[in-house]
Amino acid sequence: MRRGFFLIQPMRKMKKIGVFILVAMLSCGPTKEATKPKLVMVIVLDQFRSDYLTRFEKYFGDDGFRYLMKNGAVMTNCKYPQATTHTSAGHAIIMSGNLPNRHGIISNWWFDRRQNKNVNSVEDSSSNVIDFIQTSPYQGRSPKNFSGTNFADDWRAATQDRAKVFGVSNKDRSAILMAGKHANGAYWFHEFFGGVYSSKYYMTELPGWVKEYNRTNPSDKWNDALWEPILDITKYPGVDSALMPFYNANYGFEKTFPHKIISKGNSLDSNYYSSRMWSPYGLEQVTDFTKLLMENEEIGQDAITDLLCVSYSSLDGVGHDFGPNSPEVMDMVIRIDREMARLIKYANKRLGEKNILYVLTSDHGIGPLPEEVRRSGTYAGRISPLDLGREIDQAMELRFGKLSKSPNYVRIIHPDLYIQADALEEKKIDKHVAENYISAFLAKKPFVNRVFTSRELRKGVSGDSITQAVLNNYYPENSGDVVIVLKPHVLWDYDGLGAEHSLPYDYDAQVPMIFSGKKWIQQGVYSGVTSPADIAPTLEVLLEMQSGLRDGKAMNEILKTSKIKK
Repeated sequence: MRRGFFLIQPMRKMKKIGVFILVAMLSCGPTKEATKPKLVMVIVLDQFRSDYLTRFEKYFGDDGFRYLMKNGAVMTNCKYPQATTHTSAGHAIIMSGNLPNRHGIISNWWFDRRQNKNVNSVEDSSSNVIDFIQTSPYQGRSPKNFSGTNFADDWRAATQDRAKVFGVSNKDRSAILMAGKHANGAYWFHEFFGGVYSSKYYMTELPGWVKEYNRTNPSDKWNDALWEPILDITKYPGVDSALMPFYNANYGFEKTFPHKIISKGNSLDSNYYSSRMWSPYGLEQVTDFTKLLMENEEIGQDAITDLLCVSYSSLDGVGHDFGPNSPEVMDMVIRIDREMARLIKYANKRLGEKNILYVLTSDHGIGPLPEEVRRSGTYAGRISPLDLGREIDQAMELRFGKLSKSPNYVRIIHPDLYIQADALEEKKIDKHVAENYISAFLAKKPFVNRVFTSRELRKGVSGDSITQAVLNNYYPENSGDVVIVLKPHVLWDYDGLGAEHSLPYDYDAQVPMIFSGKKWIQQGVYSGVTSPADIAPTLEVLLEMQSGLRDGKAMNEILKTSKIKK
């Protein structure tokens, strides 16, 4: 999650391609013939727009996206129905089938009124990260901020904890929010350090095989490596020199290919590990570790369906830095296809392709650079939450007077604005009076589409799809006192560079979704409106589970239910 104010081109119509999440399952007791998958593998591609499947289709091989599409159901009209399209919210929705207004994961960060501080979506001071030297108790990680249970939790319970459940990702929040509260483990690669990490929430110490993996320093082998185009450079979109000043070339990357994976000093440092993660080598490492996990944890080796959730995060950093129309994004999409193919071929060989159900989706999309959008005459821009917060503070001072004890009237963790309780107390202001004043102030801004106060949202204000998206995202304990929806193609921004996601428009909300597995899935292209929230209830039907409380709906039309033996 970064930056701020942007515009996008219309989504291209999806043809018949899709990305798929590996999901496989098996029956709860031994039978002569396995009637359910041995493994459900859910694959999530961080910041993968749905139109990438058609834009780059001709460069895909036969064993990645094409394999999933050929053997599965491709949903071409899959959209997130909540207002804030961020990594944490997306991953929580995928495996729970519920929206933020039910599970509470409204964004990557929010303001905790009880602690009077910003909190990370998977922050837990009581659950230290194993083998990680913490400088703050707030660096602990767990799924405790998630309210309720997700599909993984419920499947563990339904099988009396016999099903194995794991989450793997470059990001801690992605692994944790997929794996859930009762998983066997959640593993991630820290952006600034080498090795694999997990939380004491899941285990007291890392398994021996993970310790051995870390002992070999697997993250260090790409020092001084070059990230060069995988195809001939003439096949990529040209670099627009007018847009280059707006690229956010981090970690010592250049603004054009090639990009070097380097340290700033004489030894491997946070710059090296970050450049490794936000490059194709971050993809490779997730695949390598997932294969080891399948082998060492004996995934899919008994009569109980196991669940393996794998999230590839590396594209997210590249999309933020260079935008969705860059050569770097195209190169990463092609490399994702090849990495998925490597994982799929390994899993199919190990378990047999007739024993695995794959599910593929993304947590959100992204819009283009606003400077690119403006060329068509469309309104676009960047809005700094810090600058906007200061402007609102000044307006509040004019109306209610300067603060002498409290530092600020408001803080913004976009798109949520929190009115500081100590400021209201100091000036004896009714909170709803302050909400209404701020809402009226923001409604006059040219970059604001909608503004909602907490009183409106608590009452359940009715309206169009944007109003409903905000309601779907509203969780009173965590959400702001005022919720701001920017106009299309305007992005929240901190440094004037790169691209962003977070809004309820198609370029951020529309993602691919594929269910793949000939034994259980009716192959074809489905154009009906769907959501990643539909994944969990569909898996419940396929596994013949008792249905949980889900906002999503089961996609019965894609299931060969008559062929799933009782």
